[in-house]
Amino acid sequence: MSSSNFLVDLSLVTPPKKVFRLVGGDNPVDVDISVFPARAMLKFMHVMQSHTDKSAPSLEEMVSVVAEACKPKNPEIDDEWLMDNMTFSQLTDFCSLVMEYGDGQLRDYQKKFSPKQTEGEGKNSPSASSSHTSAKSTHGQRQTTASKK
Repeated sequence: MSSSNFLVDLSLVTPPKKVFRLVGGDNPVDVDISVFPARAMLKFMHVMQSHTDKSAPSLEEMVSVVAEACKPKNPEIDDEWLMDNMTFSQLTDFCSLVMEYGDGQLRDYQKKFSPKQTEGEGKNSPSASSSHTSAKSTHGQRQTTASKK
C-alpha cells in the first residue's frame, strides 16, 4: 500500500483586501477586515437568524458584530470604541458596509454548502432569499446602484 502526503495550504486562499479608515479622535485608524473572523461570522449568523420576521437588526447588534470583525487586526476597537469615536452617520455607514461584507461571505458559504437547486427553484425560493441585507456582494465587493430622488 502506498502512502501519499496531502497538504492543503489555506493560507494561499486570501480574500480581497478590505480596509476602512476610521476617525478615532485625532488619529485615523485603518481597520482591515479582509479576513472576516469565524467568531464574527457566527455572531452575524445568530443576529440574522434572530430576525426571521424580516426586521432589521438593531444598531447595537450590528455594532457588536462589527466590533468582533475588527478585533483580530485592531484589538483596541470594541463596541465602546466604535460608539465613542465615530459620529452616528459614520457608525451606521461603517456597520452597513461591514455587514454587507459579512453577508457576501455568508452567501458564498451558502452557495458552497447548500443543496443544489432543482430546475423548479429559483430566485424566489426561500433558500435563495434567506438573507436580510439588500446589498448584493461577491466576496465582499460592494455593488450598489445610485438613484436620483
